[in-house]
Amino acid sequence: MTKTFERFLRSFSDDELTEFAQNRARVRPPYWRAMQLALRIEVDRRGLRFDKELLGPATGPAAEGEARTGTA
Repeated sequence: MTKTFERFLRSFSDDELTEFAQNRARVRPPYWRAMQLALRIEVDRRGLRFDKELLGPATGPAAEGEARTGTA
């Protein structure tokens, strides 16, 4: 996460950060996975709690038991 983006998230009040996260969760931009991580870090730093549906699981879908297969 860049310092600029950290400053951007820190510029929000708690309510604004919550609203921003909810709006981004609805839109699901291409960079959503990276933004989830950044939001999770900022939320933890502030000691806030969001719904699990909003920020998703702490790990990716592969850690939830979904098998991935590949060929060499």
